[in-house]
Amino acid sequence: PPQPPQPPSSPDRILQSSPSPLSASRQACTSSSARVQWHRSALRTETVNIFTSLTGETEPEGKSEGERPSGVGQVTNRRQGVVTVTGLEGIQLGEILWFNSGAEALVMEIRKEYIRAAILCDEDTVEVDDEAFRANRSLSIPVGSEILSRTIDPLGRPLDGLGAIKDAEMKELSLIQPRVFVHTTVPKFISTGIKAMDVFRPIVHGGRFGIFGKNPSATTDVAISMIEGMVGINEGLDSLPFFVYVTLGKSQHRQDEIVAKLDKAGALERSVIIHASETSGVVQQYFAPLVGCLISDFFRDNGMHALVVIDDLSKHHAAYENLTEQMQMTKPAIVQTYAEIMNHFYEVSEQAGSGSATALALVSASPNDIIETHVEELITFLDSNVFIDEKLSKLFPGISLNSLVKSTPSPYQLPMVRGFYIRILSTLRKTQGLVDRAEMARDLGIDLLEESDIDIEREIEFPQKFEALLNQTNSSSLQATLISLYFASESLLFGWELHEMGRFDQAVHEYLKKERPELLSSWPLDREVPDFVFADLDGLVRKFAVGKVSGHISV
Repeated sequence: PPQPPQPPSSPDRILQSSPSPLSASRQACTSSSARVQWHRSALRTETVNIFTSLTGETEPEGKSEGERPSGVGQVTNRRQGVVTVTGLEGIQLGEILWFNSGAEALVMEIRKEYIRAAILCDEDTVEVDDEAFRANRSLSIPVGSEILSRTIDPLGRPLDGLGAIKDAEMKELSLIQPRVFVHTTVPKFISTGIKAMDVFRPIVHGGRFGIFGKNPSATTDVAISMIEGMVGINEGLDSLPFFVYVTLGKSQHRQDEIVAKLDKAGALERSVIIHASETSGVVQQYFAPLVGCLISDFFRDNGMHALVVIDDLSKHHAAYENLTEQMQMTKPAIVQTYAEIMNHFYEVSEQAGSGSATALALVSASPNDIIETHVEELITFLDSNVFIDEKLSKLFPGISLNSLVKSTPSPYQLPMVRGFYIRILSTLRKTQGLVDRAEMARDLGIDLLEESDIDIEREIEFPQKFEALLNQTNSSSLQATLISLYFASESLLFGWELHEMGRFDQAVHEYLKKERPELLSSWPLDREVPDFVFADLDGLVRKFAVGKVSGHISV
């Protein structure tokens, strides 16, 4: 049968920079009489090259010519960005539809009598009774090194004013994507420079990690600080990942701040920012994390490492609720939605290329919100997580010690760290339990402390001091950090006041340089520290504590 003609060339179909996500969305969907006329004659003349109309470039050699509209449907209903279409057969989940105005929609639900599709731009460009056409393709997104240091929207269009994205490989976003997992057996550690993360919740290639906090700005700042630490500590190493930063529902001002911080941290040149703004609509906010996964897949599958920051998944969940409930679509389980995202993150074996994709999910939630279904389901997909305590706003990063002690330990621990971790955690659990009992007794009007029981008082004061120490800026090596925290846990920080925690690390380091400088020499990360070393450290801790109390160690 006759095939439809190619639509008139229009700059709004070329991947180009735009002043804002909202204006870009409307510009890409602006109707014209020429385009309407083309669609109404779509069954009469020659073929359409979808690749050319999408990117403004010539289709590369060897590309299939099967990307051409076939069949005509009709829009029977439109509700808050979702259209119901009848009359199209053989449609696939995740396929793109075209409409009279030139707008596009992504097929999200298929029924025997109809299909439902989410409009990818301004919903006012699609009307009831409009004709719908199959594009025989999925949503295509640019990937690869050509998009590094660029800011794009979830449709792949630049938002940074730096011009069109050229020569980038295009990958299709599929909603049905079978995965083949080829996991490595030895995870590779990524140092962040944040004590609580490196010691208690280490980040490894291919892992899935969460940062929870009531204040979205605080979780964002911690993620940026982690990236800054990765770049500073791992610069020049193959383990340094590329960064894919996905922002959901943020203002343009906040987005600009994130880009500026990435630039200041020296990470922008190896980063891709995907921005689904607060005005871009729920469809883009829902699909933005999947687009970030698609970009990270390119690095992982080509033997490189990628870290995807999703900031934050609470906005994604809100978009999910909007699309499924308010738009009267069949609601998949939230666990299925998270699985579609989290299944992208793993490290492949050396035989398969040694690439990896790692997830860092930011969530606006407190420990008390775990009972909420979507937070509880998300945590089941995460290897480990931390909570940012708003009560620790004067400290950075403000990670809650209580959540580290009481939550499930990380499955990833370096052999060198394991011995320190077990001993420090044992002390913390003992003292934190005592604090909890003291608070319960206080609520009952019982004074648990006796004036003569100094040991109990020291133990009750210790968790607060250790929490302040754990949230101090750290520029030391991982080995020096472990020794410092071990000194703190074994001495219970006796003789140290809360306001002195910022100088504790330095005091320990200077003490070791004087007494036992060989302990500061580099230790192998893949070997456990033998017991006789801890016995030696215990003797040094006692001398250090006595020196502080007697005034021989100054701060």
